[in-house]
Amino acid sequence: MMQWLLALVMAMVGGIVAIAATGTDEAEAATQRTLHIPASAFTPRIGGIGYNNLGLYVQQAGGTVGQYFHAPVWLEGETATVHSVTLHYLDRGPSGVCAYLRRPKPNFTGYKTMAAMCTRGDFNSIRAKTDSIIQPDFVGVTTTPYVEVTLPPGGAYRVYGVTIVYTSNG
Repeated sequence: MMQWLLALVMAMVGGIVAIAATGTDEAEAATQRTLHIPASAFTPRIGGIGYNNLGLYVQQAGGTVGQYFHAPVWLEGETATVHSVTLHYLDRGPSGVCAYLRRPKPNFTGYKTMAAMCTRGDFNSIRAKTDSIIQPDFVGVTTTPYVEVTLPPGGAYRVYGVTIVYTSNG
């Protein structure tokens, strides 16, 4: 029993020494991460919009025109490469819900759409739709992205959140 315990302790110490010896290289290596943006993070782009957002989902409460909702995105690291964006939604109507990952252009002269996905009448169940063709896929500290969601009027459409899978460096 004592020999087994001694072997375990030696293996653990060896592993800790190996990690300490390579600590700086491991810290600087790219790390894949997943960021989930919950429905509670979304707010209307303009004021005066009737909407419901009690945390579980965001939904336009009325009106006759679809509206835009924004949520900030903070990707960890000095730079990040986005691999996929997934919209979690409910679509019980003839229109659709759309989600976009966008980032500002230099000097805030507009925006660049990195990912886009739209639904069309996926009735009566919560679903996920993913865009894994991200163009451009690179984000630096000066180009903080955001998610924009368009919701048609009425209660047939809900957004439960957006998930972003990315690799961070630095």
